[in-house]
Amino acid sequence: MKLMEIVKVPDERLRQKSSPIDCVDNSLKPLVDDMIYTMHRVGGIGLAAIQVGIPKRLMVIDVREDNSEPICIINPVILRFGDNTNTMQEGCLSIPECVVNMVRPSEVVLEYTTLSGEKVTCDASGILARVIQHEFDHLEGKLLLDHVVADNRQKPVQESELR
Repeated sequence: MKLMEIVKVPDERLRQKSSPIDCVDNSLKPLVDDMIYTMHRVGGIGLAAIQVGIPKRLMVIDVREDNSEPICIINPVILRFGDNTNTMQEGCLSIPECVVNMVRPSEVVLEYTTLSGEKVTCDASGILARVIQHEFDHLEGKLLLDHVVADNRQKPVQESELR
């Protein structure tokens, strides 16, 4: 396994929407292993392929509290967001030393393909739901900072308020 270089802002590759993976087979395993190794070495709990310069719809996540394996998520589709939200501190390997309070839905329903080629649906909550949403944003070319800017936009001044 090799340590991969993390792509960091302001690199424009992070704004690129990732492409679907057409063929899910064993040829992906070395990349997945390198991504998991890199994620662990740099202290992350999630990593999207675009963060290592590969614009493919692939992410790895490790939020386990037991001896289970990290999750490999290929071609994810968020089917539904939960109605409830929560606020947690969130950071990003591609934006070092930036931690923000972030409001996100506390549950998601995700459909994806596993490394073995099986299509599955996952009901995720808590930290897993948060990391899925964060990494999914990367696959869409969105960054944590985009949410912060959107949440802090000022309400436009109405003409009636100027009188």
